[in-house]
Amino acid sequence: MAELGTWDPLWAYAFLLISAFLENVIPPVPGDAVVVFSAYLVGRGVLDWL
Repeated sequence: MAELGTWDPLWAYAFLLISAFLENVIPPVPGDAVVVFSAYLVGRGVLDWL
């Protein structure tokens, strides 16, 4: 978890985009868990609220 703070936020945004796309194309992909995790990262200040 601490290592995520050192990564470029662009990778996190790209991952969110891809996971949202896959959730709509392939229903078994757990998109809600990704959204909750990204909300956690926003709360920690790793990502910016868009």
